Amino acid sequence: MRICVVSLLLVAVLPGAVLGAGLNLSWDGCGALGTENKMVPCDSLDGTVTLYGSFVAPPGITGLYGASFVVDIGAPRGMTLPPWWDLAPGGCRSGTLSVSYSTGGGCRTAWSSPLGRFEFTRVDSDRIRLEGSVEIYNETAVDVPEGEERTLFAIQLRLPEGIACDGCERGVCMLLESAVLFTSTGHVPLDAAARRNWVTWQQAFVSTCGCASRTDRILCPVEHISWGQLKSTYR
Repeated sequence: MRICVVSLLLVAVLPGAVLGAGLNLSWDGCGALGTENKMVPCDSLDGTVTLYGSFVAPPGITGLYGASFVVDIGAPRGMTLPPWWDLAPGGCRSGTLSVSYSTGGGCRTAWSSPLGRFEFTRVDSDRIRLEGSVEIYNETAVDVPEGEERTLFAIQLRLPEGIACDGCERGVCMLLESAVLFTSTGHVPLDAAARRNWVTWQQAFVSTCGCASRTDRILCPVEHISWGQLKSTYR
C-alpha cells in the first residue's frame, strides 16, 4: 500500500507526466512552465506579475472560437479579503488588473485576434470573482488536438508604488473554478484540474489550505511535505 502511495505522489509532481483534460493555473508561465506561489516584497512594489490560465484539450475540440471562465480570489475561512484585493471598479486597487488573451506564457495561445471582456463580482467578504470571456472570428477558429495545452488567458496584476491599500502581505488563494470552450459542435465545460487549477499569493495556506470553491470543497487538498519527511514515513 505504501509503495502505491509513493508512486502516486511521484506521478503527481513529475513535469513529464501525461495529463488528462482539464484546467491549469500558474504564475509566470503556462502550466508546468509556471509556479504555484508568488512572493512579492510589499515594501517596494513595482512592475507587473502575470497569472496564466490554460486548458489541456479533451477529445473533439474542433472549430474553437471562444471561451468563458471563472477565477475566484479567496481569503482564509473566517477572514475578510483585504483592501489590496479590492480590484472591482471603485475599489482601493481598481484599474490595476488587466486580462490579455494573446500572451501564451510558453504555450500556444488558443486565440488569434481575440475580442475579450472581464468583470468582477464581490461574492462575499472573503472572496471576489473574476468572470471573463473571449471570442474570435469564425474564420480563425482552430482545432485543438486531444492532450494539447493552450493558454486561455493571462491576468496581469500591476504592482504600482504609492497606492496605500492594506493587505499585500496577506496570503490568498486563486482558483480557476471553471471554463467553457465554445466550439463548432457545441459548448464543452471544464471544471477539473489537469495539473493544478489553483495558485497562492504570499505562500498562502500551504499547510492548512483555507480557501474553498463554490461547492465548498478544499481548494488545496494536498499538504506540502519535504522529501525527508516522505522518506522517514517508509523507514
